[in-house]
Amino acid sequence: MIPKRQLLLEPGAREEVLVQAAGPGTYALRTAPFSTGPQGNHYLGAVLATLHVAGAAVTPIALPENLLPVTDLRGAVTGRRTIVFSETEDGTRSSSTAGRLTPAAPIRASSSGRWRVDRPE
Repeated sequence: MIPKRQLLLEPGAREEVLVQAAGPGTYALRTAPFSTGPQGNHYLGAVLATLHVAGAAVTPIALPENLLPVTDLRGAVTGRRTIVFSETEDGTRSSSTAGRLTPAAPIRASSSGRWRVDRPE
């Protein structure tokens, strides 16, 4: 793991983070403002989480070298879906799943699906 103060993620990406406070106080985990272009999305900065740290200071523990292992679910796929995103020249967006406009049918808890995301050129 690499200590960082800032992390840039592309849309749809995910990261695991461990947060270590510098001392008592209130800390905000924030998004930065971001724009994907004139016909794209424009996001204002927002607070994702607020951490309240209180109590007597303790000796910080070392961050782990590796996170806990994650179960490989690739062999447990119970369904497949394709979602297609499109955008017209004026910026109108739409999406469909298996030919139907979203939202698609709900996904059952404890199921594992494989999604394919297409964006026509």
